[in-house]
Amino acid sequence: MNIYILALFAGLVEDVVNADSIVTTDFFVSQHMSVLGEFGIIDFFILITSSGSTPVTCLIILLTAILCVLVRQPYIVIGLLVSTIGSTAFTFLSKMAFQRARPIDILLMEHIYSFPSGHATISIALLG
Repeated sequence: MNIYILALFAGLVEDVVNADSIVTTDFFVSQHMSVLGEFGIIDFFILITSSGSTPVTCLIILLTAILCVLVRQPYIVIGLLVSTIGSTAFTFLSKMAFQRARPIDILLMEHIYSFPSGHATISIALLG
């Protein structure tokens, strides 16, 4: 079963990094989002993406740790730390390995590669 999941992940990675259709779609969406910047809707999306930022994530972890201590279940904090630190390390190492560049016309400047998504990974680690 683990080999099957690993093979699915490898196929996904290959498609995201190499597939022309995915890259074309990525650039298409990026260009159209730039146009939407004139309508003010982008501020909403910036607010949403900011909720996955490092300071917000650290605050959520801290508040969860405090709550777990208050309800006398501090062992939950260990799982939370393992999942969040582990997923952050995995994401960083994966970004360095795949080196998928971000689109040229982006709304928010990021200084690291685009795949895998750090926001998606930390969301799963926190909510999972």
